[in-house]
Amino acid sequence: MTGIDGTGFYLKIDAKIAYIAFEHRVSTPQQVREMLVAMIKSARKSKVVE
Repeated sequence: MTGIDGTGFYLKIDAKIAYIAFEHRVSTPQQVREMLVAMIKSARKSKVVE
C-alpha cells in the first residue's frame, strides 16, 4: 500500500499502481480500519479462479 484517503487506497504491483476504491467514503482512522477489515473478510469468502 503506497497511499490511502477517504475513498480508497493505492497498491504498487511491480511497476504498476492500482487504486482500490472503498464502498463508501470514510473519514476517520477507525472507519478506514473497519473498511479494510471488511474488504479482507469479503475477499477471503470469495473464490478466485485462475
